Amino acid sequence: LESLDLRGCYLGPGAAEALAGAGSLSSLRTLRLGGNPLGDEGLTALAAAPFLPALTRLDLSETSAGDAGVEALLA
Repeated sequence: LESLDLRGCYLGPGAAEALAGAGSLSSLRTLRLGGNPLGDEGLTALAAAPFLPALTRLDLSETSAGDAGVEALLA
């Protein structure tokens, strides 16, 4: 699986944690999560995902995330 589009699926922080821990996403290059209420907690969970560095596209628009979530992704 190289591309996963979950825009507008009403996914919360728990779903982000599940995605981050999914070992089957190692070949993922595009992840679209826009329009989901992930918040800072969800982005912090995604920051720990082993597949994150391999992504070439990441859509986190309208995810209710603040500075803390963005900083976790950039760390």
